[in-house]
Amino acid sequence: MLMAQSGRLILYLGMALLVLSGCEGEAGRKRGTRVLLDEAAILGDITESTEKSLNYLRDDYGIEVVLATLVSPGANETLKEATARLFTEWDVGREYDGRGLLLLLAERDKEVRIEVGSALEHVFTDLFTGYIEAKQLKSYYLSGQLEIGLLAVIEEIEARARLMSTDQVDAATIATRDQKFLSGGGGADVDLQEFHRESVAQSGRLYPAGSTPDEAWQTLITSWREKNRDPDIGVYTPITRLIYRDFSNQPERRFEEDVRTWGAKPYEIIADNNYAVVFFGNKKGWDNAPFLFSRTEEGWQFDMVHQRKLVRMGRAPAWGIERWEHPYMTLMSRCPYWMGQDIPLADAERYSVARDREFAQRIRRLESELESGAEDFITFFELGRLYTITSMGQKRLTLLKKAESIRPTDPDTLKYLAIAHVDAHYQYETALPLVQRYVELRPEDPFGHFFLGYLYLMINQPSRSIAALGGGLSLDSDNLYGLCKLARAHLARGTGDDLERASGILKRLKEIAPDHVRVGWLEKDLNRR
Repeated sequence: MLMAQSGRLILYLGMALLVLSGCEGEAGRKRGTRVLLDEAAILGDITESTEKSLNYLRDDYGIEVVLATLVSPGANETLKEATARLFTEWDVGREYDGRGLLLLLAERDKEVRIEVGSALEHVFTDLFTGYIEAKQLKSYYLSGQLEIGLLAVIEEIEARARLMSTDQVDAATIATRDQKFLSGGGGADVDLQEFHRESVAQSGRLYPAGSTPDEAWQTLITSWREKNRDPDIGVYTPITRLIYRDFSNQPERRFEEDVRTWGAKPYEIIADNNYAVVFFGNKKGWDNAPFLFSRTEEGWQFDMVHQRKLVRMGRAPAWGIERWEHPYMTLMSRCPYWMGQDIPLADAERYSVARDREFAQRIRRLESELESGAEDFITFFELGRLYTITSMGQKRLTLLKKAESIRPTDPDTLKYLAIAHVDAHYQYETALPLVQRYVELRPEDPFGHFFLGYLYLMINQPSRSIAALGGGLSLDSDNLYGLCKLARAHLARGTGDDLERASGILKRLKEIAPDHVRVGWLEKDLNRR
């Protein structure tokens, strides 16, 4: 579904990448080594998360998946020949009893090919490989969003891997699942330059904001049923309309699948005065993750920014809700949760629906300046910052990196680069040196120390987390975020005195803010010990 592309898939990584610059100059791969090489410099922003994902696929499913990009095949070699040769030379899947996949992308000509190991051919069929090549990479590659297209492919590959893990791989089951796929030929070359952008008809207000959350939800489904490609519709918030510009070229098949999945799915509306959740129950399965709507001056609208920030897909079939101080928090109390992007931002640095229209207007103005040839630091930084606040894809990193190249020691650029890495792909180790530099440049700001402490906590270095959080608390001794994270860092370290110290911090917090939600979360976690 479109929410899946822009909300779900961008938030989930499930495969490792092996990247090389070109067949004629490829860096060799020995069996079991060199899982990530980005000589083509096109996937550097998801390096950390993809390395983790390779381990997941190998450890959980016993399948070796190698994804490689190259500039082009060798001068006397087709992509098909290059893929077959590299699959053999690299022994893809050899140590996993032939359970290997090689997905090869040729950047110059936008070609794609999948090679399947012998032990997987009955599951990763011709129909399947042709389908994911054509459907999942087509529009994303052409629109400069290769990372999202790859994540879409990952979703399909892991779904099949899970099927194998449950032993539901008889011929009849696979044939039934393959019925939804259009055959592009097993391992067929897909020249993405053959595809062209669809024309987008202006829908005007055919899909208006709802007078109720339920009406807005049904309007959204109607827009899928009628295959609407126009992002400028009333049921979207202004920022959501900007986000959907990148997804207006989806194949019709995607809309059809959305309608089949959600058109008649039982649901419950959980709402307060300004926010609403379309809730399918606390059930496993990515298709059960909720949809978020907010009330604006136009009516009830789909809130893609919070959808991206809060609704997260983990290892299939798990999903969860990010737990921090956001307006949907109490409405989603029945949902599974985690705290993977609990960044200590000030209110002014957070997205809010009340400022959605303001953000959209500023983004459009800056985009216009950029299109007119602006190449200055302020334009790059401010647009990158706004893209970060509103979770508008990988282009935020591109702009912030341009700003950094102009002013390498600007602390705010480093800050938002780090935030973008955590918000997009949970890349804590990638964000860590950026925040360390920020603290060096702006040691008087408690935010940097707290963010640093949080990152250390997320990469399982509790002692360093305690030291960094202590630095922030020396500047802001009653900071609730800092105190709560400090207690959690002590619990993570778990030495003899740590539980007592965490309990002492909780006692202090209950004196400072006894009714604060973070204090309640911490107390519940301590009571479980």
